[in-house]
Amino acid sequence: MMSGYVSENVEIAAYTALIAAAQAAGDPETSAACERILPQEIAMAKWLLDHLPDT
Repeated sequence: MMSGYVSENVEIAAYTALIAAAQAAGDPETSAACERILPQEIAMAKWLLDHLPDT
């Protein structure tokens, strides 16, 4: 559970960096794709954190 939470936060950081890089490179398609995925990663990290005490 802990490693899953850590992994989700690494993914959040990666998508955040990818969005910034895509915007800087003028790549709106990649930016938009990452912006669609990022909220899912944030939601999963929150779910894992909320359920971590129970495990």
